[in-house]
Amino acid sequence: MSTRVVHLRSSAGLYGAEHMLLALCVEQQRRGQWPLLMVFADPRQPPPALLAAAAQRGIAVLRLPCAGAIDLKAVQLLRLQLRASGDHVVLHCHDYKSVFYGRLAAIGLRLCRVATAHGWIGESVRLRAWRALELRLLRGFDRVCAVSISIAEQLRAAGISATRVAQIDNGIDVQRFQMRAPTPERAGLHLGTAARLSPEKNLVQLIEALAQCRALGVDLRLTIYGEGPQRAELQAAIERLRMREWITLPGACNDLADWYSQLDAFVLVSLSEGMPLAVIEALACGCPVLASDTGAMPTMLAGLPGCHVVPVANYAALMAALCALQPRAPDKRLRQRVLDRYAATRMADAYTALYHQAQAR
Repeated sequence: MSTRVVHLRSSAGLYGAEHMLLALCVEQQRRGQWPLLMVFADPRQPPPALLAAAAQRGIAVLRLPCAGAIDLKAVQLLRLQLRASGDHVVLHCHDYKSVFYGRLAAIGLRLCRVATAHGWIGESVRLRAWRALELRLLRGFDRVCAVSISIAEQLRAAGISATRVAQIDNGIDVQRFQMRAPTPERAGLHLGTAARLSPEKNLVQLIEALAQCRALGVDLRLTIYGEGPQRAELQAAIERLRMREWITLPGACNDLADWYSQLDAFVLVSLSEGMPLAVIEALACGCPVLASDTGAMPTMLAGLPGCHVVPVANYAALMAALCALQPRAPDKRLRQRVLDRYAATRMADAYTALYHQAQAR
């Protein structure tokens, strides 16, 4: 019996959840699960980058026109696609909008409903309302997956049955991210981060801490890859602290595979996280990680040489960890952690088992 997996995602860029979804679809294709990626697209806006990224990887992708928060035509189109997908369909939703539309479109259809909770960002009234609605709707799904233990606890606390909640680690294509020799004879320690430029990533504090380290004589340089609503504020902080020579904001980059090995450390000091793929990618390239104590990051980094975990938003601890960093060559022990736990093949195995459980139910 072949399974048709229909993934549904509302995407505003190529971030961690998108890269996880792309890696999962590629693995599912290899297993004959016929994944179809449906992406919400507002006809008044440029097409989401996820559409092109999926097509480049040979993933079957479909644009789902959707204007505004509630579009009944989008519900009808999604329902038609689900009905046309055959008898053994798994609808896999990946955010609050897809959970809402997927729940409506699947009413009365014989299919399995699965969702992955990647984590929640933003604290506006609108986002809190959507989050509350999503958690309520998830109670009716056959299986709900969390990418970290803390998210799984939040799901159970929201009233979702513990028997329906599973925790599955994110995974990456380990062949794409390899250890490479760093450029020799570089001045200072080169740090990097890749993240959406938004408040929950705590990048202003990182910039301020790095400026203070340099004032103490520690030669640190930082590259911040990404785009987002906080770009102007971050650039202003760099100018205010006179750090233009040592901190750069080159914009978004969707292929950092060769970059991680050039770093002395990858830094991600977010206020909240699920299981960030950028951390897994850095480790796969043998790059040490300095991260905040949130989401799955303490578990991911536990016992790894050269890696540091600091309390969330603790400026003194961040300063101490930055000042303690040392030049390091890529370390195969870091890559081995990824091979053992965070390969895309392992992630696909876990989701296949989850689908089978949902279908049996």
